Amino acid sequence: MKHTFAIQVPIKWDKMSRSHQLRYHRMQKRDSNIIKKYLGIIKKEHDNLVTISKRDKYQIDTGLLDRLTLTTKSRRKVMYDLKSKYPRISTDELQECRESAISTYKSYLELSKIQNSKLSIDKPRKEQGSLSRTILYNGGPRGRFSINNDILSVRDSMDTNWLIVNGVKKKVKHNRLKIPLKLGKYHVKQISKGKIASLRFSKRDGIHYANFSINSQIESQDVKGKPKAVMGIDLGIKKTAFTVVMTDTGIQHRKTWHSDNKFKELSRLEDQIASLQREYYHRLNNSIDRGNISKKLKELKDRRKIVSLEYDRILVKELVEHIQDISQTFNLQIGIGKLKGIRKKGRKGNGKGKKFRKKLNSWAFFRFTKLLEHKLSEIGLKNKLFAIDEYWTSIFCYKCNIKGKRPTQSFFKCLNTQCGVRNNADFNGAMNIAKRTVKYRKLAPKSTWSKVGLGRFLRPYQEKGTKTTPKAHSRKRRRSPNTVKKNLAISVPVSVVTSHHKSSNDIKFDMYDDIENDLAMVKKYEKAILVEPASLNTPSGRKRPSP
Repeated sequence: MKHTFAIQVPIKWDKMSRSHQLRYHRMQKRDSNIIKKYLGIIKKEHDNLVTISKRDKYQIDTGLLDRLTLTTKSRRKVMYDLKSKYPRISTDELQECRESAISTYKSYLELSKIQNSKLSIDKPRKEQGSLSRTILYNGGPRGRFSINNDILSVRDSMDTNWLIVNGVKKKVKHNRLKIPLKLGKYHVKQISKGKIASLRFSKRDGIHYANFSINSQIESQDVKGKPKAVMGIDLGIKKTAFTVVMTDTGIQHRKTWHSDNKFKELSRLEDQIASLQREYYHRLNNSIDRGNISKKLKELKDRRKIVSLEYDRILVKELVEHIQDISQTFNLQIGIGKLKGIRKKGRKGNGKGKKFRKKLNSWAFFRFTKLLEHKLSEIGLKNKLFAIDEYWTSIFCYKCNIKGKRPTQSFFKCLNTQCGVRNNADFNGAMNIAKRTVKYRKLAPKSTWSKVGLGRFLRPYQEKGTKTTPKAHSRKRRRSPNTVKKNLAISVPVSVVTSHHKSSNDIKFDMYDDIENDLAMVKKYEKAILVEPASLNTPSGRKRPSP
């Protein structure tokens, strides 16, 4: 199975000569201008170039676009002659700019379905961002890179001029653009996993980067003869995640994933940041020299961001190892809660308080999902992860589908007297997510619902028009028409660091009412024995210095 991912490597800008720096800037500016020209042409000729495929995907006719922009021996005149406007660029480089513009325009069209997004060409020139060309890399004359010497050599037509020799035009090949890279052990390990397909240059926070796209081959999971199983993942703030697996024989592999060390360290950094901010505004209001407080604030905020990201990466790594172990026995499908729109609960005026808003708005649930998607793609399970709408999953009983009550944050009580389920609230939410995964992914035939297999966790199938259970809420709420989105895709490098998370295994028991109604089991579950966490290390193996 083919797997493509990206790796971002910093450029040693200070090690580049002044002439190479100027040449790099001119190349980037030229490419950005050409891509914007292509975007303008595509937008102007939208009706002729853009079509929609049978799968509701946008397609752009590259052949017609070339006939509008590129001259050949048989086509001396075109409507938009980019070669004459930009003589110091080759046809291959123009086509690379064309592909970058096409991908950008397709992204714009997809986003325009959801929100009123505008292209950068519609903005004033001062607000236009820089667009970078994707260089097709094959290890040949276009680009050369060796991990041993850390030098990226790129051939570009920016400084290629004509030389007249005996009345004949001949091209002069100038020295290649040599770019030194700051390679770490992590970069070397990732690049060595496959072959470089393309590269692109970018700049963020004043640092220049070379972005490599790597193609690698991974073994696909063999699912022949394995029984089906579904894992439900319920995300939380205090408890980072709760996982449960539904199988044909019952419920297995209940597990809670904690990040206590993360919140302790982040809380300490938050206190330091708040103290410095109070000092900053005190000096500002009293016209006192602020010194280097702004610099210290930036350093602390950057450290807070790194700490939060590293803890999430480590937890995802442990979660993927757990998923991989279960996949050895089952044909596993994974449903993770999609929490889009949950931050609306944290708006001012909702009566939740400042502390609740702060916790909710600092919750990086989307980043966690993206990291999990990336790690699963490395082991061939990318197409097994699905984002499931988490609406009402924490308040409805997973057994009878009747609205229940949560006396505390971690305890769920079903109000149906015939059911009477009392259990952990995170377990109840994870079960509902797993049930929705079975239903939406059609993992069980409708004839088996409430009877056998995975279908026994679902209510009996009812034809359209039949009377169903009344809604538990009176207000009409707008809900997204698409409750299940297709697979998420991202390529984010995940650091390999030591484990530091707490994880607890729930006691294995079958679905018996007398056990689920026993409050002692809930208390025992909540106070499960935890693994002692290790200290947080940086990707380089060094301990993070205390502030």
